[in-house]
Amino acid sequence: MASYLGSLAQFNVDVDSWKIYQEQLEQFLEVNKIKNDLRKSAFLSCIGQDAYKLLRDLCTPQLPKEKSFEELCALMENHFTPKINIFRERNNFYAASQQDGESIADYTARLRNLSTNCNFGDKLEGILIDKFVFGLKSGRIKDRVCEEKPTSETTFSQIVEIALAKETYLFNEADQVNWIKNKKGQQFRQKYNTSSAEHKNFGSRYAVHGDKGAKNTGVSGVQKHGYFQSKGSNKNSKGNNQAVNTVPENNICRVCGKRHTGIQNCKYKNYRCNLCGTVGHLAKMCNKSKSTNFLNVESVDDGTHESLICNIETNGLKPIILDVKINNVKLKAQLDSGSGLTVISEKTFYELFNKNTILKNVFKNVCGYTGEKINILGFFLAEISFKDRVCELFKIFVVEKGGPNLLGRDFMEKFSIKLANINMLDYTELNFEQLKNKYSKLFNNDLGEYVHEKFKIRLRDNATPIFYKPRQIPFAFKEQVEEQLCRLDKLGVISQVESSEWGSPLVPILKSDGKIRLCADYKVTVNKFVQDVKYPLPRIEEIFQKVSKGKEFSKIDLSEAYNQLVLDEESSKILTWSTHKGLFKVHRLPYGVSPASAIFQKLIEQLFQGHDCVANFLDDIIIT
Repeated sequence: MASYLGSLAQFNVDVDSWKIYQEQLEQFLEVNKIKNDLRKSAFLSCIGQDAYKLLRDLCTPQLPKEKSFEELCALMENHFTPKINIFRERNNFYAASQQDGESIADYTARLRNLSTNCNFGDKLEGILIDKFVFGLKSGRIKDRVCEEKPTSETTFSQIVEIALAKETYLFNEADQVNWIKNKKGQQFRQKYNTSSAEHKNFGSRYAVHGDKGAKNTGVSGVQKHGYFQSKGSNKNSKGNNQAVNTVPENNICRVCGKRHTGIQNCKYKNYRCNLCGTVGHLAKMCNKSKSTNFLNVESVDDGTHESLICNIETNGLKPIILDVKINNVKLKAQLDSGSGLTVISEKTFYELFNKNTILKNVFKNVCGYTGEKINILGFFLAEISFKDRVCELFKIFVVEKGGPNLLGRDFMEKFSIKLANINMLDYTELNFEQLKNKYSKLFNNDLGEYVHEKFKIRLRDNATPIFYKPRQIPFAFKEQVEEQLCRLDKLGVISQVESSEWGSPLVPILKSDGKIRLCADYKVTVNKFVQDVKYPLPRIEEIFQKVSKGKEFSKIDLSEAYNQLVLDEESSKILTWSTHKGLFKVHRLPYGVSPASAIFQKLIEQLFQGHDCVANFLDDIIIT
């Protein structure tokens, strides 16, 4: 076994799948070129004592060695492979439907898997289309798919692509930035200002209890034990129970809600209300919008300064509790405008949603008002409904342990609720210097090295060594070429040798920054005999699809990317450089050898497999 390529574990009769083990066995025999009767001997030597005992019982009265390799495999397959009930498989297939929180890609993969043993034959494509559409959850994605007119040429993949495109659009729509903007695009906020005596009475959470005047203006306003003050105001408070007003309360316009003199001077007097359809006032001043929970702000005065909206909770004021439905599960939650996210506790998640819901990873830091880090277990996409409105693909975050369930600013924006800050729960940017210190090895000037495996350049059987004498180097580049050879030798990329059967002439490439990159002209030597590595480069559409959900983007350009991959000893000799300074054996994957790009692309994609919103094209990696 020590001389075999790869390894084959013993077959565990209690745990392992014979079908999978047989596939691994066939690959093991093929890579080691074990043929004919030797396959049977290798098989019996590898399967282990328990499996051999079982096989011996199956062969009785003969011994396993008296049967052929194919007969032994057939005996094991008949013993371990259960009989398939086609109608049972079809029943499971037709009973399948999209689960809560299940993405289109996961639902598609599950349908394909369920159809494996259904024996649909050449009708499989049409049946998959029908089942996929019928099993989709009711909503905008299903409505979009149902708009299509199927033809005889319509494929299952085309229908799935339509659903994926709609899912991506809804996901991006649900992830919009939760800020209300005025006509000039400025962020509308207010700051609160209170005396030191009032801070002693503040609770950890805030609730909104605006007076009549505040609701008429569309902004949370005066409370019994505090007030709001715009950043643009230059007046001081005269007491805990007094609000700062630069315009008398009776000068509030009943058309637009702003403070000015005379309705006849209001530019909105001929506007039509979006709620009741009556001409003469804006929707925020409509009697139908008078509600503590719904405080609509349609426009902001051009002269208003940017300010942070805050409110105050005293011990005698209760939080605002709303009844919502998440995936048709009733839930009571606090309305909290200080939270940038809608969150539920770990306990609530496992009691109500854990059965059919899969949490997705969160790659952003979330912290509280005082800066302490909040541990987010993950998030899931859900259908959330409040009163008579429904929002699909809404992000619900799950907090480890956690307190009360909170409906944050993302919920408020979707359902047109305008309140003030409560608990400060938002994203924070990581300090770049801290990252550099923590991962110092990534930011130094040393050449990186992929240490998990060595790579091999495979030649065809008819390969014969070719040696070329070094080519003339232009005098203008000669000094730079020698400096690069010295640098690469110190980094361990190359090492000088006395002789070599292979020799590829050195070719200096002038980069855009004026520096020299050393390559070899392998097309006249090694590339003639190299076995191609078949691995496609991604299309631009595939890259766009992977990063389509992003808002902010970062690009990582790997330094001397190919040179970070280590070659085995035989490949190092084959790729030897022939230079005016002598022969240099190449220890790292060089530029110019034909399978280099496929090897590198395959490796990077495997490293980031399973990570959403990461794509690469060779050594350029984009993250969002």
